[in-house]
Amino acid sequence: MNDLIASIREKARRNPKRVVLPETEDKRTIKAINHILDKKIARIIAIGPKGSSRRIMSKNREWLELIDPAESGKTEELISAYYELRKHRGMTPEEAANIVKKEYVVFGALLVRFGLADGIVAGASHTTPDVVRTTIHCIPLDKSIGLVSSAFLMIIPRFLGKPGAFLFADCGVNPNPNSDQLAGIAISAAGLFERIIKTKPRVALLSYSTKGSAKGELVDKVRDAV
Repeated sequence: MNDLIASIREKARRNPKRVVLPETEDKRTIKAINHILDKKIARIIAIGPKGSSRRIMSKNREWLELIDPAESGKTEELISAYYELRKHRGMTPEEAANIVKKEYVVFGALLVRFGLADGIVAGASHTTPDVVRTTIHCIPLDKSIGLVSSAFLMIIPRFLGKPGAFLFADCGVNPNPNSDQLAGIAISAAGLFERIIKTKPRVALLSYSTKGSAKGELVDKVRDAV
């Protein structure tokens, strides 16, 4: 297990990405920022007021960019972009400005949308629905999949005599996907597994039917997805 995590971190160090961590009010985020900077796992874009920098103790400050949306030169451009994205839902320019300046997850997701960051990590002080909703509003979907889904990477020290890695999807976003959506989730999960683990994945779609032992709409849905 430790070897796999270590290898993932080593890959990150060899090709460091710009990762947004917007929840600087949470002490766990600050701890994560210090750890990532100390190990040079990624370049960090932290979103928050200037005072947040006092809690970031890492010596590798050149790997850190702290952005306060209330003062950033990027803010006005992101406000205009966010308004264009949401005006069809009745959002006003004033509402867009208020959200972009105060909702750090929105600000961070917009940085990703426009290539100013490579990814965003949130959920320490925001619920899963809040984070998912924000990313849907700000970051384009993969049109070949057309669906946002989640996945959990589970690393088991010993499985059938050797270390095992499993990706379970979707366990957090879509409670009842249809067959097309289920197929998209499987394709997305398989691609993610291959990128992380560098191993061709074997995909299983689960239902309550074992080798045709049961019938019903839910079983048909899984079979159609396959």
